[in-house]
Amino acid sequence: MKRAGAFFFVCAGVLCLFPVVADAQAPPATPGAELVLPTSLDWRNVGGHNYVSGVRDQGQCGSDWAFVTVSMLESGLMIRLGLPDVDLDYSEQRLLSCGIANSGCNGGQPSSALNYLRDTGTPREMCFPYQANDQVPCAAACADAANQIRRLQSWRWVGGYTGASIDSLKAALASGPIGVLMDVYDDFYSYSGGVYWHVPGGIPLGSHYVLVVGYDDAQQCWIVKNSWDDWWGEQGFFRIAYVSNCRFGDWATSCTAAIPPIGWGNLQWPYTLNTTIGVASELVFGQLWIDVVTSHPGATAGLVAELGYGPDGSDPSVNPAAWQWTPAAYNLDVGANDEFMATVTVATPGEYDYCYRYSYFGGPWVYADLDGTNNGYSPIQAGTLTVTSASAVEEGLPTQLSFALQGANPVTGPARFRFGLPKRTAVELSIHDVTGRRLATLASGECDAGYHTVNWESEGTARAGVYFARLHADGRSLTRPLTLLP
Repeated sequence: MKRAGAFFFVCAGVLCLFPVVADAQAPPATPGAELVLPTSLDWRNVGGHNYVSGVRDQGQCGSDWAFVTVSMLESGLMIRLGLPDVDLDYSEQRLLSCGIANSGCNGGQPSSALNYLRDTGTPREMCFPYQANDQVPCAAACADAANQIRRLQSWRWVGGYTGASIDSLKAALASGPIGVLMDVYDDFYSYSGGVYWHVPGGIPLGSHYVLVVGYDDAQQCWIVKNSWDDWWGEQGFFRIAYVSNCRFGDWATSCTAAIPPIGWGNLQWPYTLNTTIGVASELVFGQLWIDVVTSHPGATAGLVAELGYGPDGSDPSVNPAAWQWTPAAYNLDVGANDEFMATVTVATPGEYDYCYRYSYFGGPWVYADLDGTNNGYSPIQAGTLTVTSASAVEEGLPTQLSFALQGANPVTGPARFRFGLPKRTAVELSIHDVTGRRLATLASGECDAGYHTVNWESEGTARAGVYFARLHADGRSLTRPLTLLP
């Protein structure tokens, strides 16, 4: 028989309630009469997507208080970060082992656990696996635990400690799954399906904390996730009547997950740039990593990247207004990282530094240099940008390979490209779409040292959209983006 034991322990032969460990939470506003609640909700299927983490097994340990609060964190992250259908799994053992003011496997209070998840947080399950044992030392977590921590931003009581109304619980569920208390009787252990309710009578065996993931007015029931493994009930879930005779809904809590920090970001490549005033540079790439988040395919929702340049030796994290910033576009996934790309165009010749900066869901900017770690920004690790005036370039042969799109970008009509060769070399200039497919070859073969111009007559070849011109010369490859207008 599983242990419920969320709030109660044996005291002189009777069940005794733990004293409330109240946090400074403002009471929720009572839903007004104008609030229209849907007739059903199930966070396992919202818009065809699941926002509820997998069913776990607390074993022979009264740790339901840990499982439910961690489940609230997991669902809160899936909802806030836009990560449905991803079984986020964070450590309950951390809460059992690391000094929360509870009684471990003998029961505990969600308020203490929620405060811990807000103030300290917990790492991924694989970092600190559950052992159903409150004697496991806190130091047993993996060495990388600090980089995996997820926290709550806030939590609150729903309708006070006791007596939450059906409508107040429904209103709280609109933001995500919630934790509630219920009394457990003998007949609950044998539940295998349907809408459960307890025939009045008998003495509760204890109290149990569970996760409400939805409701259904047609069946007059709540939809609830348990922590007794997925062989129990309806694949680990159960339905319980609005009027269940189980004190269902007391001590209800709702939470908001905190936005996770950016783990690290960098200026990936190139290390140096050379361009002419008023001409877009070659593409500059940057990468960043957010634990769990950027490992999922495609662009990460809420993530913003910008490429910037500023005075040589300056620190944009100290004075970002001294720098010029250009929005960067998502490029592709590189392992567990997201990669971005952008160009810079500078109006004044000189020497500059350049770097990337990143922000996640409106969080503080993280300024990223070349070393690709989270040790902060250093001007020594910035990219080096050299901008030359057009007149200076024309005074003699190019001193290095250059490639530019001349004129305005976006482009209307023919696109005009100009490249400079410091020596005679084999050249190939081609046009590609965003998938990498070659559309045209504009130049191919040996070219003399000096400056060369080539036009791309795109009419009849390409429709309006984004394209890339690639120059291969002297063992290097330079790419320039261009946008064709209709």
